[in-house]
Amino acid sequence: MFVGHYGVSFASKSVDRSIPLWVLFIAVQLLDVLWAPFVLLGIEKVRIEPGITASNPLDLYYMPYTHSLVAALLWSAVAFGIYRLVASRGRNRPALLVGAAVFSHWVLDLLVHRPDLPLYDDTAKVGLGLWNFPALALGLEIALLFGGMWMYFRTGEERRTAMAVFGAIMVGIQAYIFFGPPPVSDKAAAATALAAYFVFALVIGMLERRRVDAPIIVLALFFGCAPTSSSVKPAVDAPTHFLVREPDGRVVEPAPGGCRNPMIDPRDGAALILIRSSGGRGDYQVPVARYGVRRGELLRIECGTGLVVGIVKR
Repeated sequence: MFVGHYGVSFASKSVDRSIPLWVLFIAVQLLDVLWAPFVLLGIEKVRIEPGITASNPLDLYYMPYTHSLVAALLWSAVAFGIYRLVASRGRNRPALLVGAAVFSHWVLDLLVHRPDLPLYDDTAKVGLGLWNFPALALGLEIALLFGGMWMYFRTGEERRTAMAVFGAIMVGIQAYIFFGPPPVSDKAAAATALAAYFVFALVIGMLERRRVDAPIIVLALFFGCAPTSSSVKPAVDAPTHFLVREPDGRVVEPAPGGCRNPMIDPRDGAALILIRSSGGRGDYQVPVARYGVRRGELLRIECGTGLVVGIVKR
C-alpha cells in the first residue's frame, strides 16, 4: 500500500489538530522510510520480479527489521516515546496518535501484501494479497485516502481544493506504480520511494502553512520524485522470455541465482552477451537494431525469469 496510508494521517489530524500533518505523513510511512535505507545498505532485501503479484513487482523476501509485526510494534513505541518527549509536552494523546499512525502501516500492508510480512524475525509470514486484484487494491487506496481527507475537511480546513488536487496527484502516481513499468533495480525502487515520502511530507507541510498552491504541487511532485524507470524503453519483437546456455552447451530455462552469460533467444539460438548486472537484472549486448536496440544501448533482462525489462543506455 502507498497513498492509502496517508488517509490515516488526515484522520489522525482530525482527532488532534495539534499534530502537524507532515509529522503524520512521515509516521504512517515510517516503516518504509526505514526500509528504504535498509535496502540501500543491504540490511533488508528485495527483488524485482514482474508478475509476482498483478500490480506490484517487488519480491519483499527479507524485511524483518521494519515489517515484521514485532518490529512494527517496537517502531511504534519508539515513535510514541520520541514524540511525547520532544513535541507533545508530556501529553499522551498526540503521542499515542503518532504511535498508532506508525503501526497502522503494518495493518494496512497486511491487506494488500502477499504473504511476505513476518510476524517475528523472518518467519510466520502473512498477507491477504489484494495486490493480485489491482482494481480492488487501487479502489481501497483511493477510499482510504479521500475518506481520511473528508474527516479532516470536516474540522474546518480551508484549503480543501489544494488538498484535493494533491490527493488526486498522489492517486495518479499510485496508478502509475500499479500499471506502469517496473523499477530499474531494487536500489532504484528504494531510493525513489524514500524521495517520494519526503517530497510528500514537504508538500503537505507547505500546504498546511498556506505557502504553496496547486500548480506548485504538480511541479514539486513530477520534478521532485519522477519514477526512475522512465529511462527504460520497450523492446520490439523480443521472445516471451530468454533461455540460458549451460557450460556443457545445453540450453535451459533460467533460474534464480545470478545473471548468466550468455542468454539465448529460443527462436533462433542468438546469443546475448552480459555486460553488467545489478539487483537480479542483466544488461546484455545484442546486434544493433535487433529487438529495437540502437547503438549505445543494451537489452535489460530479468535474470531469474528471462523476461525482458526493456532497452537502456549503455
